[in-house]
Amino acid sequence: MKKEFIINIIIFFGFFVYTSGQNQTNSNIEKQNTDEHVLILLKNATQLVEDYPDSSLQFSEPAYDLAIEKNEQNLKYEAAKLIADACFYINDLTRAIEYYRLAAQHAWEVFGNTSEEYASRISDVGYCFYVLQIYDLAIEHYRQALELFQKADNYQEVSNQINNIGSVYFNWGKYNLSIEYYSRSLKLDLEQADSIAISISYNNIGKVYESWGYYDIAIEHYQNSLQYLADGAHPSRRAVRLSNIGTSFYKMGDYDEALNYLNEALGIDQLVGDREKVAVRNNEIASVLFASGDPSTAIEYNQKALQYFRSVNRKESLSIVLKDMGAFNIALLKYEAAEKFLKESLEIAHEIGSMANEMATLKVLADLYEVQREYKLAMMYHKRYDDLRDTIFNARIHKQLANYRIRYETEKKEQENQLLRRDILFKKRTQRTLIIIGSAIFVVALLLFLLLRLKTRTLKQSRQLHEQEHKLTSLELEKKDLERQNLQDKVFAEKQLNRLQREKYETEIKLKNRELVASTLQLVNKNEVLSEIKDKVNHTQMVSETRAHEIVQIINHNTDSDRNWKHFMLEFEQIHPGFVDRMRRVHPDFSEQFIRLSMLLRMELSTREIAHLLSVSIAAVNKNRQRLRKKLNLEAEANLSDFMKTV
Repeated sequence: MKKEFIINIIIFFGFFVYTSGQNQTNSNIEKQNTDEHVLILLKNATQLVEDYPDSSLQFSEPAYDLAIEKNEQNLKYEAAKLIADACFYINDLTRAIEYYRLAAQHAWEVFGNTSEEYASRISDVGYCFYVLQIYDLAIEHYRQALELFQKADNYQEVSNQINNIGSVYFNWGKYNLSIEYYSRSLKLDLEQADSIAISISYNNIGKVYESWGYYDIAIEHYQNSLQYLADGAHPSRRAVRLSNIGTSFYKMGDYDEALNYLNEALGIDQLVGDREKVAVRNNEIASVLFASGDPSTAIEYNQKALQYFRSVNRKESLSIVLKDMGAFNIALLKYEAAEKFLKESLEIAHEIGSMANEMATLKVLADLYEVQREYKLAMMYHKRYDDLRDTIFNARIHKQLANYRIRYETEKKEQENQLLRRDILFKKRTQRTLIIIGSAIFVVALLLFLLLRLKTRTLKQSRQLHEQEHKLTSLELEKKDLERQNLQDKVFAEKQLNRLQREKYETEIKLKNRELVASTLQLVNKNEVLSEIKDKVNHTQMVSETRAHEIVQIINHNTDSDRNWKHFMLEFEQIHPGFVDRMRRVHPDFSEQFIRLSMLLRMELSTREIAHLLSVSIAAVNKNRQRLRKKLNLEAEANLSDFMKTV
């Protein structure tokens, strides 16, 4: 009964696996087609997102819907990120936050809640809040991203997030906290020895001190920033740093120093051909000249800036320069020209919706008419100035209310996302638990089935094994005895064979050594005989001098000791291959004399034979043996010939 139950369980699981496989096969084709369609949509959306964000949304939104429909986590993440990017570019920041949050949620599901993808999307949400000037939420998200990047040991992103937090505090007006975070970033940059990053951090700290009114400290940091830019490298950055220093001196009232730095910055911008920066520098210099009491020269510089901004139709900059031109002309009592510039500035500011420029221009116009004693017009423009200031204040209130609404909706979405994450975690855990339980049941059933089969087979085989046990025991004993005897015979035969081969090898070596010694002795004897003949020829009066010289030359040719030794070394290398190379490698300081002595000792020649071969006395050989022993650090009782065999 139990056996039938187990078999039924196994059949059920087999059928389940089979039907799942069939369904998976049918769905794979549909899934592949859907994935390809989504990928095409995402590719088109990516190509359009920066330049044509509205068009990009027409591809990314249906891609996201398809990915949601098929529950493709990777594709959901990519599509949500693209929708968020497009919304950011069209300045729909509320919707951008929503989809960056969705992208972060999908990154959490795909890559995990400690992944860099998840951290990057959290940082994107923070940036949107920063642009919306909801600074506390921006800080919250940047800090969360910072913590994740610190865990990932991503120095670059850690530095970026710290800088982002510093920038938020700077724009929030919390200068002390801004400097704290910019200083943390500077410390990281100094540890990494990243000169460009160090220069940027010093510059950021300088901007905070400048806005705070500590101009001398700001200048110090700007100059530190300048020192980390190599001469000739990054000219545009150098120009910006010089301009910042000049602006700080201008705010301190030191106009001469301000002009020195601004003119140097202008020269760099002119050198690199950056026409826009040249126009900006001209406007900055004009402001300093006007403040120093030279409106005429200020107008000349501002005229250059005005000419450029007109040519490129840069309306906001054009409105600012026109407003300055109006103020400069008022100082020169050129009221008609001033009025013309100011009205054009006002018109442009109103056209582009720049309320700050419009308000500043209205203030200068009111001052112009007041100087001319046209009090009615002065009051009119002053009223417009007050009305616009109220409008800006109301706009700020409206924006603050809108931010409260965004904050409420964001917190609501965050709560929904937390509930969704919990639901996903619960579903994953439930699914994982069911899979584990199902797998465990299947494994247990399979093990029980196999155990029953194994038990039945074991009982049957145990009887057969019991019957054959005695036979196998006797056969194994006989086999072991036979194997042991064969092994002993084999070992004995191998020992005998090795002994014979070793004896044969040693005999051959000794024979070759003797042949080499004999041939060498013959050469030495020949050399000695020829030397004796040469001596006698040299001392014989009967032979003519010319004939004697010829005989001596022949004898010298036949007594070439170097050639004899070369021949000897070739023969020796064939008998003892590699010996000489090993000696020279181990003892590179050995002279040729010691090498030759070592070779003769390796051949086991006597001292007399060695003296005969080397054409030296026995005493000289003994002395050289002692010197060789000392170089080899051998003890007195050690045998030199035996040592040479080990080389």
